[in-house]
Amino acid sequence: DFDSKYVFSSKMSENSTIASPTARRTSSRIAEKKLANVPSVVETSGATASPSNTDLNILKAFLSIRWLAVLAATFASFVLGALWFTVFFGDIYKVVLGRENEPDEPPAPIFIVGPLVCTFVTTVTSAVLIQILNVHGTKNAIKLGAVVGIGYHVAVMTNVAINPNFPSPLAYAAISGPYFLIGSIISIVILVSMRK
Repeated sequence: DFDSKYVFSSKMSENSTIASPTARRTSSRIAEKKLANVPSVVETSGATASPSNTDLNILKAFLSIRWLAVLAATFASFVLGALWFTVFFGDIYKVVLGRENEPDEPPAPIFIVGPLVCTFVTTVTSAVLIQILNVHGTKNAIKLGAVVGIGYHVAVMTNVAINPNFPSPLAYAAISGPYFLIGSIISIVILVSMRK
């Protein structure tokens, strides 16, 4: 290898009694040139990306989003949530929250606008990930939707539920978790199918 050749060349130039000073200087310059041409660890590892390049890639992904797809995915997830927590599991949801004996009242605007805005933000985030990962095809969209749904939505929702304000944290997670998982898959499938 190069190191052994360099050591051998150095010892020969140092110990030789017949080599002239000019020859020794020439040998030393050749060795220095070879050493200078050896690639550094950073260069050979491919770690050439700088933070600025990463920022540009994220900005490019954000600018590549198809906003009609984002709106469609947001609407689909929002409608699914509205049906999930009222028509499908409304009664069980009240029991899990410990509010089964409370009278039915129209929800305050924050309980409608808040989830809609949050759904929009998470949908935009998923759209950025799709662009960065260059996801195509329904099969890959389902896989990414499952990873995002379980790894982020369900995990965070369960973590929020595990506190004294929720009388039945695990039951709440059991009802809400499937919604976040299915909603994530539907949202990302829509985003991928409508992407540029």
